[in-house]
Amino acid sequence: MRYKIITLGCKANQYDSAYMSRLLTAAGHVAVNDSPELCVINSCTVTAVADGKSGKALRRARRENPDAVVVLTGCLAQTRPDAEAAFPEADMIIGITEQRDIVRLLGEHLKKGGRSVAVGENNGGVSSFIEAFPAHSRAFLKIEDGCDNFCAYCVIPFARGRVRSKPEEAVLAEIATLTDGGYNELVLTGINMSAYGKDFGGSFLELLKKIGEQGKAKRVRVSSVDPNLLTDEFIEAAAKMDFLCPHFHLSLQSGCDATLARMGRRYTTEFIASAAEKLRAAIPNVQFTGDVIVGFPGETEEEFETTCDFIRRLRPLDLHVFPYSRRKGTRAASMSDQVPQEVKRLRSERLIALEKAIRADVIAEAEKRPLSVLFETEKNGVFEGISREYVPVKRKGDYRCGEVFDVAPEAQ
Repeated sequence: MRYKIITLGCKANQYDSAYMSRLLTAAGHVAVNDSPELCVINSCTVTAVADGKSGKALRRARRENPDAVVVLTGCLAQTRPDAEAAFPEADMIIGITEQRDIVRLLGEHLKKGGRSVAVGENNGGVSSFIEAFPAHSRAFLKIEDGCDNFCAYCVIPFARGRVRSKPEEAVLAEIATLTDGGYNELVLTGINMSAYGKDFGGSFLELLKKIGEQGKAKRVRVSSVDPNLLTDEFIEAAAKMDFLCPHFHLSLQSGCDATLARMGRRYTTEFIASAAEKLRAAIPNVQFTGDVIVGFPGETEEEFETTCDFIRRLRPLDLHVFPYSRRKGTRAASMSDQVPQEVKRLRSERLIALEKAIRADVIAEAEKRPLSVLFETEKNGVFEGISREYVPVKRKGDYRCGEVFDVAPEAQ
């Protein structure tokens, strides 16, 4: 069958889609951009907006491909017990663990017809393996799934289950395969990567050390980490890892200690600020990006301003700003003092404006230095890519996508 996979949400979802693509292709199915006979929607449910986008993608797939087998999978499918009734556009609804059985489930569906649902508990081991990351110059590599934190706002542990780590030897084998396949940057990803190894007595730092000892990976980027990972031991070790990109995406969520406490986050802003200062001292030109939720229940104007002050202090290269989204089944959904939508919207706009101003200054400062850039796209002779520090770069010249080039500062 001709198939197409539409992916919403995080890097873990993008990896899962690449894994399903590998399974389908190995079974003789062919990936296409147009007129698929099989259309898979890998959904996201992290916010109400994500729910809406997932549902819209599903309806569009049904509308544009009326004769295709349409499959809904991912976090939205996993967390909706009423999925069969709620999403009549889907011929098949499969859970996240069941993605590894997509070929068998598709075969059974085609034999019996009608509609089918296969959503079990998401508690299987992380056994996925990919040899390539189609249509990307960088390869994502999922090393972990699940989260045990159950923060007050977050529905993802209900979708992704408890922490499960891919065995170290499997991670190293996948790194070797992807690097030998020509990928010059690998992005390690997971749902709570900082908890990697918790289930077998290992740690994320030990994994990084073994990646360094293996010596295959040219550039390794860490996609997102809990700030608690940034201990003195981690910072000291990371500073010695030449393969590790000097860029850390921090799951901040707030810059106010009172808000963090209500969220159930287990760190303080002073810890983050101290860790950032130590990293900047240990790793030249290191950059930070992050996520922040505004309008969490009980957030006052003073608390919001405290977050803004913290962001000014941190000076991140980039910031993803999310208005708080009420998720059924989470502790925050039943909290009093829910912040009105209009207040959340205005605070989002204010923080985004602040982030853009900081970002412009940080990029302007970074562009004064030579940068090691992996170019990813080219259009009309203009190549675009990112530096080791995650600084965006555009250049005209004799470059090639998927390769790393040392780029001098542009003449002022």
